Amino acid sequence: MFELIRKNIIFIQNKLNLKSSEFAKKLGISRGAYSNYTKVPTQESPKEYKPSLTILLKVSQLSNYSLNDLLETDLENGKLKFIYNPENNKF
Repeated sequence: MFELIRKNIIFIQNKLNLKSSEFAKKLGISRGAYSNYTKVPTQESPKEYKPSLTILLKVSQLSNYSLNDLLETDLENGKLKFIYNPENNKF
């Protein structure tokens, strides 16, 4: 799920034609924090940083995409990625 969120945040940044530092400033976070949210974990650096709900809401407001779109849709390709199944409490 966080891979999709990371991808969508980067897509929105690019769509708004903003540098990482500019987008971070609009979100009210440091460039380093933004970098942590958008970098892919590696074997050398496996920690995955997850943006808070507050940050996700700011991304949503800046982009005019709904929070649901940000969390569930591959915005670049327009495809729904996660569908919640209430029967087993899983996506």
